[in-house]
Amino acid sequence: MKGPTARQKLTDRVSVPLQQETVFAGTIKTTYLSAGIGVPVVLLHGAGEGAVGWYPVIDPLSAHFRVIAPDIVGYGESDKPSAPYDRPYFSAWLDDETFSFCDSKFFEDFHTYYEYAIARIEEVKNRPDQNNADKNHMFFITSIPWFSFTSFVHPYDKLYSSIPIITIGKYFEQGDSWLIPIAIQVHHGVVDGFHVGKYYDCLEELCKNPEVVLGKIKTS
Repeated sequence: MKGPTARQKLTDRVSVPLQQETVFAGTIKTTYLSAGIGVPVVLLHGAGEGAVGWYPVIDPLSAHFRVIAPDIVGYGESDKPSAPYDRPYFSAWLDDETFSFCDSKFFEDFHTYYEYAIARIEEVKNRPDQNNADKNHMFFITSIPWFSFTSFVHPYDKLYSSIPIITIGKYFEQGDSWLIPIAIQVHHGVVDGFHVGKYYDCLEELCKNPEVVLGKIKTS
């Protein structure tokens, strides 16, 4: 018997009664979540995230309004017609050894972020997306777990040259330590070496004290 999906885990965090319903525009189905009664408040998600991304605010808003959170066409449980979409994603590894773009969003709580990211990966595995549009509101992270490296340089693209690119390689054992290569590529016009140094200082401290990000890790 299959357990709950990552999407279900997020909707289960909503304590008020939550309905999932559908409407059609012609043959195109749109799925939406709704809760509460009163004046309607419609929550529209950004690129890559479905209606479940609104789960932290559905509870408080539904106490005063009827909350409606649709999966915009192309996302979540809504139909995904063959058509160009207007936002890109980061990449996710697919079962056939190809990639799909996949984005995520920031959460202070690591476990909330993790569940959200897993839900996004599941979405793009089922419905790969290769769209390529404006990305200037993002920063890029690429993971290369198959090999390690001592330096890494990405092709230069003047359109996105000001966006930092973080590259993570394969971790390895050296003496009594485990090491992992992490490269960052920036534009010197907007970032100095001083700022890159501060980034690595902060990253090093977080590696030494992972509980700052991960919190208390449960063990079985």
